[in-house]
Amino acid sequence: MNDHLLHAELAAVLSSDEYEDLRELFGQPPQIHAAQDGADLARPCLTISGEYAPYGPRRKGTLTLELRSRMGDETAQREHQARVDALLAALLADTAAQEALLDALAARQAVTVATYGAASEFLSASVDGEDLVTRIQLRVAWAFV
Repeated sequence: MNDHLLHAELAAVLSSDEYEDLRELFGQPPQIHAAQDGADLARPCLTISGEYAPYGPRRKGTLTLELRSRMGDETAQREHQARVDALLAALLADTAAQEALLDALAARQAVTVATYGAASEFLSASVDGEDLVTRIQLRVAWAFV
C-alpha cells in the first residue's frame, strides 16, 4: 500500500482554489507538498507526512503537517503564526470546516477519510537552524477508494 497517496491528495486539496486564502500564505506557486515528493522546499512551506497501520479495511495512524518559515524579525514570526492559524482553521475550526475538507478529498476519488482529529501530541513549535517550525499532528482513519 502506498500511504503517500493520502499526503499527495491532501496537498492537492490544500493547494486548490477552495483553500485560496491558505494557499496564498505559502507563496506562488504554493509550497504545499507531500514529504516524499522531493519538492523544492523554498520557505515558507508545508510538508505532509504520516505513519499508519492496517485497521480492518482502512489505515489508521498519525498525519503530520510541518510548517516551516525563515526566521527573521517580528514580521516573519507574525506571518508564520498567520499560516499556523489559517491551517488550523482549515482543518479544525468547526464541524463545517472538517466536513468541507472530507468532501474535497472524497471528490478527488483516490482516498476517503473516515475520521480525523487532534492527536495526543497535537501541536509543537521549535527552531531548526534558520527555520521556525510548527508541527500539527492529527489522528486519522482512512482508506483507498
